Amino acid sequence: MTADTRLWHQAENHIGANEIDIAAMKPRRLDAMAYVCYALARDIVTGSRTVALAELADPSLLSPRYFLVIQTAMLIRGYGLSAANRLLFTEGRNQDELRQE
Repeated sequence: MTADTRLWHQAENHIGANEIDIAAMKPRRLDAMAYVCYALARDIVTGSRTVALAELADPSLLSPRYFLVIQTAMLIRGYGLSAANRLLFTEGRNQDELRQE
């Protein structure tokens, strides 16, 4: 949710060191990208499945930056923080490309 400033300001009071009170969040006035980020965060936390894979692959809904943030969140949820720490941007390449060491 930190990918979008407006979303983060509405969510930060519902996030603690070890928990997220996603049910208490009622974000408003989000653009399409921010809403997809919120909905996916809710899916990751609760196990719901409101965001379709087609939405994640739609460049009109998600910029490459948002896609990368979401991909990292899913990696952390599925494999833990140590897996995300192994991903690096490589200098001299397009910032949207990733290399795994």
